[in-house]
Amino acid sequence: MCVSFTLNNRQEFINKLTSANQKLAETQKALEESEAKLKKDHANVQESISLIKAILEKIPSGVVMVDDKLRIIQSNQQFIDIIGKDAIEINEIIPGLINADIKTLLPHNFYKLFSFVLQKNEIVENKDLEFNNKLLNISVFPIKNGKIIGAVFKNLYQSDIRKEEVIARINDVIEKNLGMVKKIGFLLGEGASETERMLNSIISTYDNQEEEDTKD
Repeated sequence: MCVSFTLNNRQEFINKLTSANQKLAETQKALEESEAKLKKDHANVQESISLIKAILEKIPSGVVMVDDKLRIIQSNQQFIDIIGKDAIEINEIIPGLINADIKTLLPHNFYKLFSFVLQKNEIVENKDLEFNNKLLNISVFPIKNGKIIGAVFKNLYQSDIRKEEVIARINDVIEKNLGMVKKIGFLLGEGASETERMLNSIISTYDNQEEEDTKD
């Protein structure tokens, strides 16, 4: 009977050990799969970041993204050049100005627009503000509600940007007012269509001038 009891205990121990080994193997496999997934996810994130950087650098305007603490998540070279010497020096140490406080780079009337968009989740479009002897056109927009916002900066003293902005604003005027003009057209007679033709002519003139400047 003692021999039988000993054998039973031995078999029970072997079964427990086998079960523990199986669970350990399953746990190790799960950890390896989880590690492989994390590596893949990390690679995908890095690829996405690289893609975002490449896209930002192709945009002719200055672009910056900031978090809810007004710290920079990403920015392009055009934004850095617009901000000037301080941003250029920081960029040499921290590419893209990542984690820099936007409040240390821009005056209050600029970053209060950022705070407004973060708080209200509303777009601020085409604000003209002066900075470092430049006239900047700024649009700020939410990316992730209350967490991340983006902004586009245009230097209106650049000739190519200035022409582009004039055309865009004239187009905006036409779009916003054409409906109203048509409604009161019966009072204006030919004046309404003449006004539209005149504005379109101005746009055409700017377009033609830009083409000539490009050829030169």
